Amino acid sequence: MGLFDKLAGWLGLKKEVNVLCLGLDNSGKTTIINRLKPSNAQVQDIVPTIGFSIEKFKTSSLSFTVFDMSGQGRYRNLWEHYYKEGQAIIFAIDSADKLRMVVAKEELDTLLNHPDIKHRRIPILFFANKMDMRDALTSVKVSQLLCLENIKDKPWHICATNALTGDGLQEGVDWLQGPLRIHFNLLLSYISSALANLLLFVSLIPNIFMYSSASPFSSLHRGPFHCHVKRKQQQLLRYCS
Repeated sequence: MGLFDKLAGWLGLKKEVNVLCLGLDNSGKTTIINRLKPSNAQVQDIVPTIGFSIEKFKTSSLSFTVFDMSGQGRYRNLWEHYYKEGQAIIFAIDSADKLRMVVAKEELDTLLNHPDIKHRRIPILFFANKMDMRDALTSVKVSQLLCLENIKDKPWHICATNALTGDGLQEGVDWLQGPLRIHFNLLLSYISSALANLLLFVSLIPNIFMYSSASPFSSLHRGPFHCHVKRKQQQLLRYCS
């Protein structure tokens, strides 16, 4: 167990991530999410999502709560209401649907330019799905049509996938965990630094008042308060070592 894992456990923090699963209808979003769940939690009959649904799955290091957003035209306006809550995005594309590739690009552009997304370094995982179809475009071609090379301010990755068999899905999830772990560890580093500074400040309080005999804090440097601070410092050092 690493330093940040110990600190997270000591603070009671859970490595949980909210993921938005977006894309046009019939791109395979629900099938993708179903495949990412444990085999005993997968369903056999997949039906189109109405509005949105919430699913969960875990990896060895993170727990994912996935918002499966309907891609039907009349429901896409719901997407933006969940942007603030999202910490990562999965964007599914039907690689065989050449006619609607332009629509997919329009929705992606709208997403990237939304105020709740535009200025955030939120990771985006693209699944170029339905690679088993005869007319499916390659992931390279899908990337070109969506102009993914223009995304400069966010980490992104595209995988060729077949949600029916699960091919390519694990590669994508493995990539997604990278930037999410970096974000989580950065948050913990800020917290640990703040805790260390707070403990240092608290430990200095008795010394500030110890020279004043009239101060109610004059005996704290040898009292139970001082011992409590020392114990907390030693406990933090043990967890971080």
